[in-house]
Amino acid sequence: MFTDSRGYEVTNLWNKRNPFSSYVGDLIKEYNVEYHICEYASTTVIDFLYEYHKQINKGKSYDFVIMHIGLVDFSPRPKNMAINIIKTKSHKIKYMNWPLTLFEEHVNIPISKEIYNGEQLTNLYTHDF
Repeated sequence: MFTDSRGYEVTNLWNKRNPFSSYVGDLIKEYNVEYHICEYASTTVIDFLYEYHKQINKGKSYDFVIMHIGLVDFSPRPKNMAINIIKTKSHKIKYMNWPLTLFEEHVNIPISKEIYNGEQLTNLYTHDF
């Protein structure tokens, strides 16, 4: 199980950062679950694939994999923020032998004409990408 903060039940303050109060808790009770919940400032598909491939390269195997992320990846954000996220995750992109230049080029493409705090909006990548 790899999830961003949606892996936490957030409707009650006393559940803060407690995966057992969310749907993850039900899975843990029924199955042998290895879970990674919101381990990064911006949990992305890049993080998931990096962690997954590291485990596979160590010889692990899984019957099922649940990835509950994507909000950071596809939501509009100021261009500078997207550039910083890609820079932070560049070692993971390189680990998976993906061309970093494709990511760097994409974050420089505005996704709308809207301006937020003086910056164009972009995202980390498109669904097709």
